[in-house]
Amino acid sequence: MSELELPGMRDELIDYLRVLSDPEHQRREWIKFLPEEDIYNDELDYIIHFLYDDTHLADDPHQTVGAILRNDKEAEVIKELIAALNGVFSKHSIDLEGADYIKLPEWANVIDCAKVALREIQ
Repeated sequence: MSELELPGMRDELIDYLRVLSDPEHQRREWIKFLPEEDIYNDELDYIIHFLYDDTHLADDPHQTVGAILRNDKEAEVIKELIAALNGVFSKHSIDLEGADYIKLPEWANVIDCAKVALREIQ
């Protein structure tokens, strides 16, 4: 499928996957607060709201095939990323700051899943 209903949201997803897959970027942005000029709204809160509130990606990524995602394989890698995030949130709550999450050992799984998702979706 080449035409998506919401290509802008796909672009936003790709931007967020880049952030979630880059631990150095996370340290620079979320701990040291040295934002890059060409990246906006990459705080973890924006990413979480996008995945969990603004789209159906967290609930049922397969539902977004044709709108944001191109196929079921893309939906499956997003499903794995959501599972990794849910694992962190269920163990450590949803109330921490990005700077706190990235220090957790479980965050490495989020980064790995985001890298896989980015490779598949980009």
